[in-house]
Amino acid sequence: MLILERFRAILRAKNLSADEVGRRAGIELSYICGVESGQIVPPVPVWERIAVALEVPLAKLFYDGEALPNLRNLPRRKTADDIAGVRQRIKKSRTQPLSKSDNQSK
Repeated sequence: MLILERFRAILRAKNLSADEVGRRAGIELSYICGVESGQIVPPVPVWERIAVALEVPLAKLFYDGEALPNLRNLPRRKTADDIAGVRQRIKKSRTQPLSKSDNQSK
């Protein structure tokens, strides 16, 4: 099922009009109608606003299942722990004073 079809299905299930979604999301009715008709393909930040207006998680527009999909760990893909470790090292290096050798190289 495409994002557009999910959007329409959620509109019907929640008995919402395009006008109501537009007002809730702060988006012009003509834009929402363009999305609903398939003439406009909004960027992700707009889909986020629409998801909030529909009171559904953003993932619900992109994925059919009840739970979030199980993502396989792709080669070279950083895990949350890898990213957290990098952030901690950067933060630590910012709080330490520069050594004499660091000052001379700049």
